[in-house]
Amino acid sequence: FSWCEGLYSWLVIVISIIIASALYTFFLPLLVVLEPATRYAWLITIFSIASLISAALLYQFEYCFKRRLLFVNLNINKSN
Repeated sequence: FSWCEGLYSWLVIVISIIIASALYTFFLPLLVVLEPATRYAWLITIFSIASLISAALLYQFEYCFKRRLLFVNLNINKSN
């Protein structure tokens, strides 16, 4: 592993927390009608799912980006 991958993992964590917090604040007013225990369970579930999905999407984006760069590099080398 390189230090670049380590920095990217921290970046993914921070961005996924920001996205999950944004969804958290969006759903907070919608769950006011529930009892407090149920509301907290839903909010924890929403936060967890949103952070996992956003982290997975960021890693998928990075994978596709690296794959595209590798594919372009292979085509350039073959043409020479």
